Amino acid sequence: MNARDSLLHCRLSNAPKYRLVVRFTNKDIIVQIVYARLQGDYVLAAAHSRELPLYGINHGLTNWTAGISVFTIKHAPF
Repeated sequence: MNARDSLLHCRLSNAPKYRLVVRFTNKDIIVQIVYARLQGDYVLAAAHSRELPLYGINHGLTNWTAGISVFTIKHAPF
């Protein structure tokens, strides 16, 4: 049983269990909030590190800090 199966089968309520997914590519970082359903995974929100230059950050776009920063900047209720 993998992690997705355990999210589907070990549910005590109907509330979805959200998870933070960070995907690294050669040129980009993608950060997503995902939850699992029987039909497949649903992505609620996603952010890419290539969006950081819009906020004035032009260096270090392929590290963990960049991935979390873009998600925080884009989706924070300021």
